[in-house]
Amino acid sequence: TLAEDRNIRFVIPAEQARRLREAYDVEAPVLRDRDPTHRMSATIRSITRNDGVARTDLYAFSYDLVDIADGALVWNGSFEIKREAFGRSWD
Repeated sequence: TLAEDRNIRFVIPAEQARRLREAYDVEAPVLRDRDPTHRMSATIRSITRNDGVARTDLYAFSYDLVDIADGALVWNGSFEIKREAFGRSWD
């Protein structure tokens, strides 16, 4: 698992964890060990262009990884995906 191999854990926000505990009256493994060291955030943007002959979709993703202890930006990255479609949609 990511937790064992890379020391990566996905942390459920405290309020959502509280609601899960109340709703199901359990202590799932994902609700324990809530001691995160970093926060990852992402922004996804998209734009579509349709000129009657073809359709183009562009998706841009950007990520930031921040050290929670001091707020320092540890890593950021981005990438884009462009998709083009031609012809009739039912072909």
